[in-house]
Amino acid sequence: MQQDNETPTDRSYPVFLFHIDSRCIHGQIVAGWGIREKIVRLVLASDEVAADEWERNQYLSSAGRELETCVLSIAGAVARLRELRDGRKTMLITSSPADALRILVAGIRPEEITIGNLEPGSGKRQLSPTVFIDRADRDALRKIIGLGIRIVIKPLPNSVPIPVAELLEAD
Repeated sequence: MQQDNETPTDRSYPVFLFHIDSRCIHGQIVAGWGIREKIVRLVLASDEVAADEWERNQYLSSAGRELETCVLSIAGAVARLRELRDGRKTMLITSSPADALRILVAGIRPEEITIGNLEPGSGKRQLSPTVFIDRADRDALRKIIGLGIRIVIKPLPNSVPIPVAELLEAD
């Protein structure tokens, strides 16, 4: 619930890291980010995964028992993040720039979003060794940057961050 003294763009939500990765929850997330950055909670925000019991259970089991993990729709994740005020480090994961933009429009506003991997596919062009985007991805990324959110490609915590804005300018 939103309190009277909060704005829809309150940056005090417990999102320690907002990460886009088309693979969602996998070893680099659990070991690379989770353990290294001492994250205790993963929130996977995806309408598609939340609606598919088998896929949801696969991601929940991938996270292991060390991390409190939930798989929620975009709206469910936004609502859950608004409820959390316990100060525990949380990683929010989406599988696409479009889903990330929906979360931002709903009022969850981190200072930075990292991108780990966006898989290659038809109509996609390579932005970095791990990130391939199509027109819809590019448009969503530009809108996110327009909201004042810094986006960097950073597959692991020790990776050198690559600013997406600079790559899109060259596009």
